[in-house]
Amino acid sequence: MSQFKQIMGTITPQDAFNLIKTNEDNSNFVILDIRPYEEFVVDHIAGSMNLDYNGHEFQKKVEQLDKNKDYVIYCRSGVRGGYFLEKMRDSGFKKAYNILGGYQGWKISRLPLVKWLGESKKMVIYRKVVEVIDPTYVLEGAGVRLRRSIATQKLNYLDPFLLFDHFGSNNPEDYLAGFPMHPHRGIETVTYILDGLVEHKDSMGNSGIIGKDDVQWMTSGSGIIHEEMPKPKNGNMEGFQLWVNLPSNLKMTTPRYQEVKSSQIPEICQEDGVVVKIIAGETAGVRGAVTKIYADPTYLDVTIPPGSIFKQPIKHEHTAFAYVFEGEGIFSDLDEESINNGTFTTATKLLIYGDGDHIMVKTDKSSVRFLLISGKSLNEPIARYGPFVMNTTEEIEQALNDLQNGTFIK
Repeated sequence: MSQFKQIMGTITPQDAFNLIKTNEDNSNFVILDIRPYEEFVVDHIAGSMNLDYNGHEFQKKVEQLDKNKDYVIYCRSGVRGGYFLEKMRDSGFKKAYNILGGYQGWKISRLPLVKWLGESKKMVIYRKVVEVIDPTYVLEGAGVRLRRSIATQKLNYLDPFLLFDHFGSNNPEDYLAGFPMHPHRGIETVTYILDGLVEHKDSMGNSGIIGKDDVQWMTSGSGIIHEEMPKPKNGNMEGFQLWVNLPSNLKMTTPRYQEVKSSQIPEICQEDGVVVKIIAGETAGVRGAVTKIYADPTYLDVTIPPGSIFKQPIKHEHTAFAYVFEGEGIFSDLDEESINNGTFTTATKLLIYGDGDHIMVKTDKSSVRFLLISGKSLNEPIARYGPFVMNTTEEIEQALNDLQNGTFIK
């Protein structure tokens, strides 16, 4: 607390936020949550000490606190917090701060919602939506019409994600031409089918059909040639394809293929009706079906019914986005007790998240369905040419030479 001249007094919400973040691992630092619990059940800060709002009860409990520790008071209002600060001063405390404006000041300052998790003193920062991308219609493969959100003029690369496509239509002419035999090097491709079928085969000898709720996760590595041919089932066809970059030391790794049937993909149902299909990553202690991927990805298919909330931890160093493809919802750092904050979004859009370690999504009168995807950033240079993604132009030229010389498949 040496960064402030006074050792007892009021500090701005931003200074309080910085102080809390700096002292996450400081066992001598305590945040006192003394808001009336019944008013804020959902977003209640479960800190290392929770005190009753009642002044008399507060005074009794203050006497039990360690006067050698440092305290920040988080109250319903700055005035009420100042009252409790005076009580602590009168009781002989030497280091305590009140947040200017209290909870309301925090909200007005547009700081991330914060939650303290038990005695671990781990502060949760909810990610904000920093950009909203409208998909662009493109023709790909032999003439497949699809919606592209990553690998466009507006968003070329979202490290480590190179491409994100949403394919499908009620008109078979939009997709039946498919993706005939074509090469890949230096990336991973992820295909997730919502409806219909995709027939596939590749240069490793793999072949088969993936259908509704199935996933194909292919690591192209040093090189693979494959084809994907969409087919309708009961007149329907829809799915997604994601390209994930590989780090330089794995660009030329041995190609690998994971086909995951819908029956192998865990699905959890929360009490409030939220349904989460866990393709990769972890939710509520349940691990996804796809494992051993360098980017350490999270890939969730989330459905939230009206009037419900979904929360998900995301590793701080990961890039994260949500792709909303059904319904509407409120995303970002919203106040759980209100639907007036956050980013209101309707399908179909891609939302890019900023820094933080959790995401929160809430619905009002309508449901929403979206993909939540995150992965470890590589922070490496990229050189891309169609289905080849390497680190240098020389490596791209080598891939083209290998393809021409018949040495592409290692």
